[in-house]
Amino acid sequence: MSRFIVVAPGSSEAAVLATDDLARVLGVATVDALAGTTATDAALRPASALPAAVEAVRAVGEDALIAPAREASNRAFDHVAWNLNLAASTRAGVILAFDAEGASAELLTEEIAAARLRAEAAAASVVAVILTGGTPSLEVDVPVLALPLGEDAAATLRAAATPTAVTPLAFQADLIERARADRKRIVLP
Repeated sequence: MSRFIVVAPGSSEAAVLATDDLARVLGVATVDALAGTTATDAALRPASALPAAVEAVRAVGEDALIAPAREASNRAFDHVAWNLNLAASTRAGVILAFDAEGASAELLTEEIAAARLRAEAAAASVVAVILTGGTPSLEVDVPVLALPLGEDAAATLRAAATPTAVTPLAFQADLIERARADRKRIVLP
């Protein structure tokens, strides 16, 4: 797998740090999670905004790092839900990012479990956790990486299984992609 998105439920700063370091070690194209739309459209008209973002991400190709949407001036915009829905619809592996500075291992483990439940509810697959500001020993069943990332982190992420969930948007995008490849027209309702 080589399409990923960083989701940081509690800290946009952790998302930025993790995304920047991932871009450095993975060496893949980066695409904005709001490509093809705006935060306002994403908040007020997600039914039309999400397909546009999915199309923009898929246009970049299979090897991509999606720069996550962050808090916007529109307080109605749930950036975590947007990022998880985009991950599920583009079959991107979710990398959770947390600021571990001053946090106990128990608290981080609970936060990771809660974020994983939220990802599962959105049909997104968590493939790793990145910690900024510290590296406590955690008992979780996904790889836990610490900044700065090295080549071993890149290898771990590349070896992660590709998410297999098929959301309605992913199904539609697959149909359109196959139709373009086979030069056939598929009419959808």
